[in-house]
Amino acid sequence: MKKMSPFLIVIVSLLLISFAGYVLTWAIPIESFFGAQGGEMVQLAAGHVPTRADLEDEKEEARQVEREMVEMTGAPF
Repeated sequence: MKKMSPFLIVIVSLLLISFAGYVLTWAIPIESFFGAQGGEMVQLAAGHVPTRADLEDEKEEARQVEREMVEMTGAPF
């Protein structure tokens, strides 16, 4: 049997390591490494008390949506 050259051994090894890394990235989601549970943003939003400006912005946004719906359909909402 013919011996493989050291260069070919290095190339094959790098290809195998790259392939293993590629397979692992599909098998194990990245979020699992950082312990993301999915409730962090919900907790942050629940701790926010809306200000008067927040409430006014929400009302203005609702009025804007109604205006745009009338413009698109021609009928009031």
